[in-house]
Amino acid sequence: MIASSLALAIEVPPLRGRVNDYAGVMSQDQVRALESQLAQFEQETGHQIAVLTIPTLDGEDIEGFSIRVAEQWKLGHKGKDACVEPARYKKVFKNAGWISPVVLVDGQVAGTWSLERGARGLVARVAAFRTLAPAVRKAIGGEAEVLGAFAETNAKVRYGKPARPKARMAWTGP
Repeated sequence: MIASSLALAIEVPPLRGRVNDYAGVMSQDQVRALESQLAQFEQETGHQIAVLTIPTLDGEDIEGFSIRVAEQWKLGHKGKDACVEPARYKKVFKNAGWISPVVLVDGQVAGTWSLERGARGLVARVAAFRTLAPAVRKAIGGEAEVLGAFAETNAKVRYGKPARPKARMAWTGP
């Protein structure tokens, strides 16, 4: 059954640029204009977008095909500076391949966090790289609540460096 569904899968076309109009639904002027807009967007935000049109899926589901396109095209960046400022590498990427737990805001690392066991439950200690907006702080608080519920205890967030050496917390998960 699996072999027959793979045999029916359409081939992923090669990535030619930001706009890949294999169905021929856009004029050359439209392709050039969209290419220009996507290039400007990538320059301003660092996010890459590619457009693909094909004449038919030949019965293949769009989800499976889109995953195969993403896996083959591998959009993104080779370097870490797309999500981590070079000045912050050592705070995120530790020795021996260790990566600190991070706070992500809009695809960018905005800080690191550690977990401490306090007298009244867990404390998620966040060392932000810059001032975090109130909405981001509220979202971090919500994530701490989820973490506390998972650990069946209270959890709160504190900002800044730990006031005392971190207590090592043994994994007590399932």
